[in-house]
Amino acid sequence: MKFNEAFEGRNYLHSLDILGEPLTTMVLYVDKVELDNHKGTKETKPVVTIHGGKPFVLNVTNYTRLSRIAKSADTANWKGIIFTVEAVDYPRAESGYALRVVNKPIKTEAFLEAATDVDDLKERYLLLNDTSYKDLVIKISKQWIKK
Repeated sequence: MKFNEAFEGRNYLHSLDILGEPLTTMVLYVDKVELDNHKGTKETKPVVTIHGGKPFVLNVTNYTRLSRIAKSADTANWKGIIFTVEAVDYPRAESGYALRVVNKPIKTEAFLEAATDVDDLKERYLLLNDTSYKDLVIKISKQWIKK
């Protein structure tokens, strides 16, 4: 049983959700959300709603990395940014892992190639709203049909 199956009630992306399986995704939008922190008090944090996954609570490191990728510190300019997030060793965390945005831009082709099935591929293609990737989508679809 995977972590996300064992703890289905978790509302936000956790490092154990993607351990060993980096997630290439797209920013849909960013909100500020009031959350409980480890001290038992409330804290407002930026939360990224992403394609195909749970919302992702940002810390300063991941906010900075997404800002670099987007070339903007203003989250209003992040919609459509493609990035990869992975679980990394982090001994101070309760699980021993933390989520980290990979500190480099991701090519659109990698976003399409990370699709898990034909429906996901179609959704990713529609999110891009760019017909120049049509041939790549057809190529990827054909690979699944052959399997």
